[in-house]
Amino acid sequence: ARRDMRQDIRDIKQDTKQDIKDIRTDKREEVKMLRASSTDMFKRTTEIRKEIAKKMERNKFEIRKNALIRELNIAISNLGNIKIRIESRIIKAEGDGRDMTDVKALLITANEKLEKAKADVATLSDLNISSDDSTSTNDTSTTTKTEIELAKPRQLGDTAIKSVKEAKNAFQKVINAIARAMGIGDKASTTPTSN
Repeated sequence: ARRDMRQDIRDIKQDTKQDIKDIRTDKREEVKMLRASSTDMFKRTTEIRKEIAKKMERNKFEIRKNALIRELNIAISNLGNIKIRIESRIIKAEGDGRDMTDVKALLITANEKLEKAKADVATLSDLNISSDDSTSTNDTSTTTKTEIELAKPRQLGDTAIKSVKEAKNAFQKVINAIARAMGIGDKASTTPTSN
């Protein structure tokens, strides 16, 4: 009977050891599953953060692009006003008997550059960054969404900025030609001065 009891105790110890091993194995598996799920959760959280950052960059880009377009449109509007004043000055000078053929030729060139500037600004304002991976066309080069996100609005608007500057310079040449034709000299300016 004692042997049977000892054997029973050994069997119970063995069963208990096996139960403890099984419980430990189960717990280890649970910990592995928790670690795996938390790793996935961290990955998803990181992806969500990256997506939010991209949206913020797009918004920031759009704000800067719109500010640049607003500045360029103001410059174009100012050049349009200058154009009207130049045309009236040419009519007045012709009425006084002055030769304005060179000035008119320069004015035609300046008007062409102004129209090109308007078209370039319109192209810039039509540039849209979409949330998918489509491509956008900017002048002759194609740019993908990821490249657009990395570029600054002024870099993308470089063509429009240069066009507006060229138009301004063309109008400055017209003004200088009017000043020479009227005998004022090369000191004429598009900027009003106060004494």
